[in-house]
Amino acid sequence: MPRVSSTARSLHREHTSTPALLRLSASAAAMNAVIPLALAVQIALLGRLHRSRGEGATTQAAFGLCVTSCGVGVTVFNFLVDGVTAKVGERVGARRWRAAAGRVRMAIAAALACGCVATGALLALRETLFALFAIEGSDVAVRARTYYAYRALGIAPQCVASSLGGCLGGYRRVHAATALSTTRAMVETIAVAATLTLSADADVVMRRIGIAYVLVVVAHALVGGALVLGLTPEGAPGPLAILPAKWARARRRGSDDAAGDDGDDGDGDALLAPARAGDDDETDAEEGWMDFACDGASMLIRSILLQGSFFGAMVVASRELNEKGLAAHHVVSQLWMLSAYVVDGFATAGTVVGSRLVGMAVAGDGRRGGGDADDDDDDDDDADDDDDDDDDDDDDDDDDDETAADVLPALRSACLRLRVFGVVTGLVFAAALLLLRDRIVALFTDDEDVVRTLAAPAVWTKLSLAQPLNALVFTLDGLAYAFQDFGFVREMFIAGVGLVFAPALTFAAVARAPSLGGIWTAKVALNVWRATVLSIRLSAYCLTETGFESVAERLRRGEADAARRRRRRRRLMRRRRRARVRGEGGLDDLEASLLSGDEEGG
Repeated sequence: MPRVSSTARSLHREHTSTPALLRLSASAAAMNAVIPLALAVQIALLGRLHRSRGEGATTQAAFGLCVTSCGVGVTVFNFLVDGVTAKVGERVGARRWRAAAGRVRMAIAAALACGCVATGALLALRETLFALFAIEGSDVAVRARTYYAYRALGIAPQCVASSLGGCLGGYRRVHAATALSTTRAMVETIAVAATLTLSADADVVMRRIGIAYVLVVVAHALVGGALVLGLTPEGAPGPLAILPAKWARARRRGSDDAAGDDGDDGDGDALLAPARAGDDDETDAEEGWMDFACDGASMLIRSILLQGSFFGAMVVASRELNEKGLAAHHVVSQLWMLSAYVVDGFATAGTVVGSRLVGMAVAGDGRRGGGDADDDDDDDDDADDDDDDDDDDDDDDDDDDETAADVLPALRSACLRLRVFGVVTGLVFAAALLLLRDRIVALFTDDEDVVRTLAAPAVWTKLSLAQPLNALVFTLDGLAYAFQDFGFVREMFIAGVGLVFAPALTFAAVARAPSLGGIWTAKVALNVWRATVLSIRLSAYCLTETGFESVAERLRRGEADAARRRRRRRRLMRRRRRARVRGEGGLDDLEASLLSGDEEGG
């Protein structure tokens, strides 16, 4: 039986006990659900407060089209949340603080780039999308055109805010992210309610709530950035080095002048001060871009396919159903996503806890393995340059490092309990939807045609009974991310959409009498596929001894390759510094060989 260290037992009790998992899941569920809940409330407000003028269904349909269309520009980059949580959490679990800071910088940069690209693309495609939805010339198009531009302009700051929320999850500071998301949702909903109260003109209302949305989401991103800069990841000795080096130096100089210090950096500044130019940790961050980009591309494909399934369903609903049917479709979408985000709290907990345990296993096995073979090459050069050592906590007692064998029992237990929690929560949602159908429908609309469409057994019963299945799928997604299994998730989605969802949706669209129930049957079929494949992957591979060792070894090989490149560049930088001191120019044979080796290794 494998020996479990005292540190391992302590960490497992702290992070994977049932109370700890439930607290983390509840906070993550609130963080994930509060903004979709706010959207659901806003749709209900738009439908009910305009009923006196007969514009409720029209306004709901226009708002839903804009939210769904522009939401693709955010949710398609889901990697900025779940992937970032897994990446940062794995580095924090391995106690590689500057590497974690590098992942945060990558996440912010990727969020800005993705958000700007999505904004430009959606603004350029507005008229094309309206033609695709077959709403040109209708009142829905007039309302949607007013609101669409504002929703698109909010994509870039929303991507940044989502990415920063993922970073806080990797920090294991989910409660802070939850408080921020809750505040944002409340402010946004209050702004919509106030606008509806102050104005009865639908065009004015759509314009004002659009402006309010942009302002709120920008504030969300700014406050999220402040939290990521100021909060300390759980287990770290201080905040991570996120800011560029010149900004941090200026900030430290100002602090030193105010305190009367001599300006020397102490050990306490190791995390606050970004690495010097040429530092090996800075190199580690640069080299991590390829790994980050590859996994991000896998998640991007996954998210495009997932959001494409919602988008395709909306296109069929807008073309094959009337205005009332489209409004009913948006209500079902909001209820589907609301329950999804609530249950997704268990998925987030699985990603946060699982990635941390995986990182601990990778780091522990790596240290006990004695490091990399190339370490012998560094003996002479490293003897006089100890200040370039990694800032990680590698000096901890090896007896307290956890191996894959130490971590696996706790990981298995946590994964099982999270799946059970998710399914039970899904059953609660199913019961609530079935028992409270009339009351829930009345919250969204009092239009008789919309009510009749929603209350149909083919729609409401299907929505209700799908909840346990959906809950299992969402939880399995989060657990897969904990194992950094992004490539497998991508391939699973490609097969599922191509072999299951697309044929089912096509059948619903060409049916003699297209219906809302047929459209959502395609979504249920896709989730059956996802649940089956992910369950097999998790039980038959990731949580077996051989499979988990393979996962840890794959991640460890990536770390070893990066370490070898760091050492080559570090030795080269030292040689260059010595050459400058001696006043010599050019590269000697050793430097040339190092460069050659670095290029081959890269």
